[in-house]
Amino acid sequence: MCSSDLLWLRRDLPEVRSAGAAPGAGELLSCLRRDGRSVLRVLAILGFEKVSFYLVFVFWVQQAASRDPAAAGDLNGLNTLVQALGIPLIVLAGRWADQRGPVRMMRRWSLLLALLVTPAMLLLQRSELPAMALGLALAALPLMLIGGTYPALIPFLFDRRCRCTGFSLSYSLGASLLGGPAPAVAAWMIGAGWRNGPLLATLALALPALLALSGLVDGPGGPLSRRVQK
Repeated sequence: MCSSDLLWLRRDLPEVRSAGAAPGAGELLSCLRRDGRSVLRVLAILGFEKVSFYLVFVFWVQQAASRDPAAAGDLNGLNTLVQALGIPLIVLAGRWADQRGPVRMMRRWSLLLALLVTPAMLLLQRSELPAMALGLALAALPLMLIGGTYPALIPFLFDRRCRCTGFSLSYSLGASLLGGPAPAVAAWMIGAGWRNGPLLATLALALPALLALSGLVDGPGGPLSRRVQK
């Protein structure tokens, strides 16, 4: 049903690719090599968000369920409810990004995540339903706002000829290399006796994310690097 809806919505969207033959694989690879700095920038920006998301909504929920299997259904339902209630924030964040600039808003939401992820994870470590609800809500606020902002930011960091390829590649790398393994790494840290290791590792990713964003400015046609602007 979702696929049918997407095809129906796509029917009235115009193509934005320039007229002419589509770039071949060689041209795309060459373009991505030239935009290697942008790929690294996206990995830094999204790495913080992806690791936070996977730890908050996957790892800590599973940890709480493993400690109290009888509450697993309630925990999973709570997790789903918090994320569903956060969907309007995604839409609102996209609107703000259009109005005020995606770089400015992404910087603001990343800083908010850096401030809220500590109390959120400390609450989630308690594995009690009220504490879990508050911890998930605290983390969901900046995570959903980031989720509504980065689609307006990332594509403009790549050359027009490989914009979609650069977006999909860098996003997939961030999710698979950083977000995906995060729960396993967190479990290993806790198993090794480093209970606050997941939190500290997450906070360590905030600095490269904010540094990567500091090198960008909102331009009239989309985000620009300060180097290009000069």
